[in-house]
Amino acid sequence: MLGAYAYLRMRAAYQRLHEESGFDFLTTLHTRREGLRLGAQLLLQCYRHGFQVAVVLLDLDHFKQINDSYGHRVGDLVLAEFAARLRGSLRAGDFAVRLGGEEFCVFLAHAAEEQALEASWRLLRTIRARPVRTSGGVLEITASAGVAAWRRRESVESLIDRADQALYEAKREGRDRARAYSRLTHSLERSSPGEHRSFAS
Repeated sequence: MLGAYAYLRMRAAYQRLHEESGFDFLTTLHTRREGLRLGAQLLLQCYRHGFQVAVVLLDLDHFKQINDSYGHRVGDLVLAEFAARLRGSLRAGDFAVRLGGEEFCVFLAHAAEEQALEASWRLLRTIRARPVRTSGGVLEITASAGVAAWRRRESVESLIDRADQALYEAKREGRDRARAYSRLTHSLERSSPGEHRSFAS
């Protein structure tokens, strides 16, 4: 059986090979570089044809604790399972990206910020309701999400940065929730339909 160090070296080697194809070897989602390229193309189409685009930035809550407590093999399994659920939630024309570590990004074509926020809540509920079975036991996982809608002439990096600010707010408020960039300046924000704002951290 491979030791932890040998496993990490092998994983890094596979990652380098797969990055050339534009796909992350662990999750099979687009890599950061490929995702930014595709995102820029999508925004150009949005600019030319006048449809809406929104971005959802997602981060697994307390993921470092999983790696520290159960090891990288279990952590990788959790990432792969999360990515599979993320991929299963996509519509035609949407695409998902692994930005790095436990951070992911979804580009939603023909979606306003409110639609993206609602989709984020649905995904977070699905993740929360389905624990991941691993060699270390059954792990309950949650994620946080930040949402932003594209502004005309805005770069893909700027769009992701605004979604990241919303994600930071979701984390600050206790995790396991979604927040929209346009509402960060509001004192009150709509909670998940049918749920209270007080979630377990």
